[in-house]
Amino acid sequence: MAAPIDPGLFELGNYGGLTSTHALQTDSPAFESGDPNGCFEDGTGGATLLTRDQRDFNRPIDGDEDGDARCDRGAYERGICGDGFAEPDEECDDGNNDPDDGCSATCTEEFCGNGLIEGDEACDDGNAVEDDECTSACTVNGDSPDSVCGNGIVEAGEVCDDGNDVSGDGCSESCDEIDPGFQCVIAGQLCTENLILLLGDGGCNLNLTGAAKGSHTWFLWALLSMVAVYLSDHLLRHLLMSRRK
Repeated sequence: MAAPIDPGLFELGNYGGLTSTHALQTDSPAFESGDPNGCFEDGTGGATLLTRDQRDFNRPIDGDEDGDARCDRGAYERGICGDGFAEPDEECDDGNNDPDDGCSATCTEEFCGNGLIEGDEACDDGNAVEDDECTSACTVNGDSPDSVCGNGIVEAGEVCDDGNDVSGDGCSESCDEIDPGFQCVIAGQLCTENLILLLGDGGCNLNLTGAAKGSHTWFLWALLSMVAVYLSDHLLRHLLMSRRK
């Protein structure tokens, strides 16, 4: 005796419309198995093309999204994620497939504590514990003993954090000290280098902030070139005046 076929139906219930129906699971033999030429019902007047299911939902729907829309057999036409109707095995359906709007592109609910970093969450460790590394609001907990240098967030005990644990680039490898000659303004971004040139006997101080490491080298060469031109011109004038005398 052959084993019975699992119809792949959800329990009888209200899945839209005025009457109860059995919603289809995606592994149901009725799913996407209707006539490829359309949904027909044989009546006394002959075959009638059906464009709505028992709930008055559109049919056919390309439920498996393979490019070939075929009717589901029976009274229920299963929809797809993003059509605005949440199937029994979908957590949500907001009518689109956009992420970070509360309902994901796969119709699962987006919320702090689901283990996925979504929207404006800085972290998500899959729980609602307040005093671990990631708070219950999915922000990094600066008071957590698990806070680490190099994550781009200035946390408790840190004076800077440029997104790495390398010394010599402005922020120390332990994030507890700004390297001499640097300033760290924005967390998570590389620190910038300050250039202080002392000219003469201290009569002029120039503070130049370079956006990229090595920018001061160009400035020094430009300054030295200007000094060289000035000295050459001054020396030439001195020689000409000496000859006239």
